[in-house]
Amino acid sequence: MKDVLIQTCDPVEYATILEATSRTTREFCHRQDLKYRSFIGVKRGHWPWHSTYNRLHMLKELLDEGHRGWVLYLDADAYIFDLDFPIAEFLKARTQSALIGVRANSTAEYWDINAGVLFVNFRHHLAEAIVLDLIKRHEKASRTLEFLENRWPDPDLRLDDQSLLHSALLENPDWQTSLRHEPQSLMNSMHASFIRHHLRAMTPDICERIKSIQTEVEDVLKGVKLG
Repeated sequence: MKDVLIQTCDPVEYATILEATSRTTREFCHRQDLKYRSFIGVKRGHWPWHSTYNRLHMLKELLDEGHRGWVLYLDADAYIFDLDFPIAEFLKARTQSALIGVRANSTAEYWDINAGVLFVNFRHHLAEAIVLDLIKRHEKASRTLEFLENRWPDPDLRLDDQSLLHSALLENPDWQTSLRHEPQSLMNSMHASFIRHHLRAMTPDICERIKSIQTEVEDVLKGVKLG
């Protein structure tokens, strides 16, 4: 069973970014014999921001299809910097982990991870429980009045997808032993050696971020013979 890399975004703001970053993820999947799935739109909901939950539904779909390998999730503004990174060896050495992520910073608690780059191991018994727990939390969030508004909810309400993950990990401390943290020097930062992530906080202006990401992707693919 091949492992899968997935990406998703809304059809309005991030589609152009995904068009750029997917050039690296598709090439990486071709080189590393991974399946690639992407979805542009809203899996469930009304407004473009509801696409933030797409990854949960994509994970659930893979579960329902019987997938029992790794699923590598990258935000639309994350891309592969090292196209030849030995991902098969990397994942094989981490089969005891249900979840791989990166802490928000060097002093963050175990549950405080940036969900923009997240690896889920469906070969591990706990991974399915984590995904189903997140689906339930999303269903609860979707019944709130704030969910019906065409704007991101107040951060204090903790209704966004990353907050749902934080809450799930925080309320299930026994999951900690199955959660592996990788350093920002490897992935999920702007200077990572494997997967780079151009966070909104680094370039708040969406137009400037699009230009920067497009340039970064071109630098990665410069001189590369695409498969």
